[in-house]
Order: sequence, then C-alpha cells, then structure tokens
Amino acid sequence: MAETAGKVLIVDDDRFVRMAFVEALRLWEFETVEADTVALAKKMFAEAEPTIVLLDIDLPDGSGLDALTYFKFINPDAIVVMITGNIDVENSVAALRGGAHDFIGKPVKLEELRVTLRNALETETLRKEVKHARTERSRGLVLTR
Repeated sequence: MAETAGKVLIVDDDRFVRMAFVEALRLWEFETVEADTVALAKKMFAEAEPTIVLLDIDLPDGSGLDALTYFKFINPDAIVVMITGNIDVENSVAALRGGAHDFIGKPVKLEELRVTLRNALETETLRKEVKHARTERSRGLVLTR
C-alpha cells in the first residue's frame, strides 16, 4: 500500500464541502475520514487518529469550538484547522486561543488549504523531532550521572 501524506478528519455538515475536500485531499495523497456532527467527529477522532482535523465551527449538534477543546484535551498535539463561512473575530480568537493551528474562511481556496496542510505537516514533523531530541538528551543526562 502506498504511503499517504497523512490522515485528515473532515468535519462539516455540508456534504458538498466534504466531497470537495475529499477530492482535493485524495489528489494530494491524503487519506480522509468524514463527520457531519460534533458527536461523530469525536468518535472518528478516537477511531481514526487523524494527523489533521479540518473542523467547521457551525455544526448541527454543537460548536466546532467545543470539539476543538475536546480534541486538544484528548491529544494536546492534535493539529486542528478551523473552517467557517461566518468569519467572526471572536470565534477566530477563541479558536486560536483554544489551540487551533490555523483558521480558514469559506469559500475555501484550495491553494490556501494546500499551503495550510503543508505547514501543519511541517509543524507536526518539527514537534516530533523536538520531542525526540529532548528524549535523547534526557537519556544522555541520565546515563552520564
């Protein structure tokens, strides 16, 4: 099986938005999973363990901001990109303070999304490298004492 660029959980109640994201992400060699509610998103997050979450703010059973809080509680290193058609400074600030990697307005420009995903993957790679280096450094300190 060919290696993918990563797994992306797409959370949006608009079926056509999800379909467009799935099509673009597959062209960019991402594996995708989908959810249309907060409840399903939480379930899929636990089951699929995505590399990145594309998360709409306005969902039928709650706020994507609440889902963001849940994802970050379960996995503080989760990379979540917030998406909304209703750009509002208060929501943008809340999302970024809640640990969102980025915030994109609808309609989403695919090139902007591609750059955001690339940056998110680079962030994940750097986090892993830093964590690994710290672990190795702490092992070295322990072994020399």
